Amino acid sequence: MHDLMPFEPYHVAPDDPRSPPQEIWDALSPEERQRIVDSLPSEFPVSEANPPEGDFHFEASRAELVQQLAEESRLRAEETQRREDAERQLAEARAEIARLRGERA
Repeated sequence: MHDLMPFEPYHVAPDDPRSPPQEIWDALSPEERQRIVDSLPSEFPVSEANPPEGDFHFEASRAELVQQLAEESRLRAEETQRREDAERQLAEARAEIARLRGERA
């Protein structure tokens, strides 16, 4: 911005409220900054609590959920395999004990 250009105050758009870019913020006086902060919404409607479908955040959350589900499925499969291995080893140990005792398994 050129020093001779008149400064135009920053206005918060009601349909898209957001703070100004850093370079504009840095040029504002403390009073102008406070005016902007006071004009920004501090709450939003419940309908806007989650990003809309197709939004980058939704896709990222969905990808993370799919990854978590895949990891949980892998862990369940590993646990099932360990349980089956333990049950097989227990059956083999019981059969060996019975054999050593001279009993039929």
